Amino acid sequence: MKLVIFSGDIIVDIIERLKKDFPVLIEEVMKTISYGTLLKVCKDLLHENIPIIDMITIVEALADITEVTKSPEIVLEHVRSKLFRLITDKFKANDGVLHIITIKGELEQNFISKLQEQHGVSHLMLSISEINNLVSKTREMIEQLAQKNINNVSMIVDPSLRRKISDIFEKFGLNIAVLSHSELDPKADFSIEGTIEF
Repeated sequence: MKLVIFSGDIIVDIIERLKKDFPVLIEEVMKTISYGTLLKVCKDLLHENIPIIDMITIVEALADITEVTKSPEIVLEHVRSKLFRLITDKFKANDGVLHIITIKGELEQNFISKLQEQHGVSHLMLSISEINNLVSKTREMIEQLAQKNINNVSMIVDPSLRRKISDIFEKFGLNIAVLSHSELDPKADFSIEGTIEF
């Protein structure tokens, strides 16, 4: 687990600096979002190694989505989708290619059908066997790809599954970026290196 030291004071400082260059935009945006929401999103991005260098895009995306929903998960995924170029570039390998693995379509649909909302929070209700299979098959594929000198690989999944699968992998110490389809730059070079199925 990564320790992200990022406080409300830092967010206030960032917004104050942005106000100097974009006074009208920042004033309007900050009418619709709170510093707390902005802090949570920034911490979540940093936790998953997403740099927060494009704060204008982040605050604009927050202003757009918080008018529709306050769900932290939906808010985060919306912001990530607006940072698609940055995210794609971040996880490209040295050869300039985004090496990806996917989950077989039927299996991914099965996972989506197991999403349940409880008290406004979405949970992925997988069995212990399904979690073990997902983790072990992914670990095996990462190891096989490493033997072919493909070391920087990401998993691509449906946006509704992204955070949940990322959390599962983190719990089991599996070091792989989990991205959603909406975070991919369509102009980037991709190489599908394998598909998880069981």
